[in-house]
Amino acid sequence: MTRGPGRRAAWSLRWTAVALGMALCTPAARAEGPHDDLCAAMARETPDLAGARAALEQGASPDEACSYSYTARRIHAAGALMSVFTGGLWLLTPILDDDLLTESVQRSRRVTPLRHAADRRHEGLLALLLEFGGDIDTLDGAFGAAVEAAELDWAERLAGLGAERSVETLPAELVYRGRVERLLAMEPDLSATSMYWSEPVVSQVAADPLLLDLLLDGGLDPGNLRSSFQASVAQGELTLARLLVERGAPRTLDELDVALMSDERRLQAVLALEPDLRELRIGWGVITQAEEHNPVVLEQLVAAGLPLAELAFRASEAHRWDQLDRALSLGFDIDSAWDGRFHRRLLNEAVADGDHEAVAALLDRGARMIEGSFDHPVERALDDGDMAMVALLLDRSTDRAAARDWWLQILRGAVIRGQLERAEFTVREGRLAGEDLAHATGMAIADEERTIAELLLSRTADRQAAVDTGLRAAAMGNNPGAIALALELGADAAHRGPNGETALNCAAYSSAGDPPAVIRALVEAGAPVDGFEDQQVPPLHLAVSEGLPESVEAIAALGARLDRLDGEGRTALVLAVEERDWESVTILARAGAPVDRELLLEAIVAYPYAPPEAALALAEGRHDEPPRFLRRLARRVSRRDPQLAEALRGASSR
Repeated sequence: MTRGPGRRAAWSLRWTAVALGMALCTPAARAEGPHDDLCAAMARETPDLAGARAALEQGASPDEACSYSYTARRIHAAGALMSVFTGGLWLLTPILDDDLLTESVQRSRRVTPLRHAADRRHEGLLALLLEFGGDIDTLDGAFGAAVEAAELDWAERLAGLGAERSVETLPAELVYRGRVERLLAMEPDLSATSMYWSEPVVSQVAADPLLLDLLLDGGLDPGNLRSSFQASVAQGELTLARLLVERGAPRTLDELDVALMSDERRLQAVLALEPDLRELRIGWGVITQAEEHNPVVLEQLVAAGLPLAELAFRASEAHRWDQLDRALSLGFDIDSAWDGRFHRRLLNEAVADGDHEAVAALLDRGARMIEGSFDHPVERALDDGDMAMVALLLDRSTDRAAARDWWLQILRGAVIRGQLERAEFTVREGRLAGEDLAHATGMAIADEERTIAELLLSRTADRQAAVDTGLRAAAMGNNPGAIALALELGADAAHRGPNGETALNCAAYSSAGDPPAVIRALVEAGAPVDGFEDQQVPPLHLAVSEGLPESVEAIAALGARLDRLDGEGRTALVLAVEERDWESVTILARAGAPVDRELLLEAIVAYPYAPPEAALALAEGRHDEPPRFLRRLARRVSRRDPQLAEALRGASSR
């Protein structure tokens, strides 16, 4: 049977792959270097010392980690061969990776040969690697691991080879006089060593206190005996606890059992050692049990430094006000912050939990509203939408001025957000009236919140004052819609505020919104365009002083007196020249504002000169100066500005 060209090519490719797989599986033909041979030799269950020596003699490095062992390559070669015979693809061979590697092979791929030999406890391989220049520093931690496993024989061998001798953990199996002495003979570094103070360790050290002195003299840092004091107290080994205190061990207590606390003398003996009780975890239930036999247990603990905060928080959460009162009688500050709750206070915590009963009880006991780590109690209640909690906090507050400020702030927020229900609640519960409601009404009108504005107007005693305040607020924003709303609600366009200002003054002073439209609406509604005679700064002067040419033009066009003087005896045009507001100068001069000699000299001759448009407007404006002065001024500016000079000559001939 004749094969086609395609089938012949496929079979050729397959037999080529078979040959390559067999070559990879043949030791004589493998392509690994000496280091791969070393990794393969040490990865066996019983390391091949002869193979390892041969690899080292050929240049293998004892300090280089095994990245890919010989055994792993053989597995991949076998996988490739299997893939070829089954017609599979080479891309499927990665599934044969770590799952088929033995534990020793996987370990050999992750550590240096020296550390691998130490972990396997193979002294022959270790000595061989060191013979060929292995770096002893790569064995850091091996000595400590041997000590932690209580294998002192292997630890001695490592120490003899020069391995670093730091010990992180001292196991219970070594806490015996002879074993400790044997360990110390190796001169270990115990500066960072910790001990697990299990019941057998405590009993052993209590029975033989010399063990503790041996370890401390050998370099053990007393600060690393962290749980020793707690463990000795828990087992009732008070003599050992006293010895530990004398040797400098930390005196932290986080637990006390009922039996010890029930014995007044034993508890006092423990507390006489001045333990640190800041981390003591104890509850009212445990204290209550102990008090059956030792009625003064709580007083003893508090006198020794027990923080009452945790007990107070638990009492509040459980609504056990008798327990809270007891904590208060023992000196707990109801407004103090507790570290165990992220510096939260009792009142802040109760508000965050939405616990109305607890909040009422705490306020009755004098708790104050203080900014916490996260927020103010009132702010938290507002964020939660709990208006009943807000009313509870503010009604019980002893600072009435602060409570009123809060109600005002809440009302303003409701107006800004258009929250009608919250505004109704605030007006009702906050008992706001007078200026408070007038100001809020002004905000509602300025924001065109008709419904809220009508609500506030229905609750205020002086409706007219409220709508007039709203008109001035709308004028400050130059909002035509808000102006229309205020006038519709009955505002008086000519009304003067507490400082004598009119709505027109407010509009002329502000650059927000649409000043010309608002100015026209106010004047049409009855606002005097020139203000009142006793006003030091009329509306036109206000617009000039704020540099608002559009407002200047609107007021002038509505018939304002251009010769009106302000409190300093200046016309609006004089003020515009002083302010160098040349656009307003142009508008006023063309509108017929009187121009005198001083003003011309300052604007046309003084430095800096008025721009051409403003200078021409002044030259062509209404003059009362003699022709001779104007012709002389024309000659003075003729070279600089012929057009201006011509305008001045024309003015002199009028």
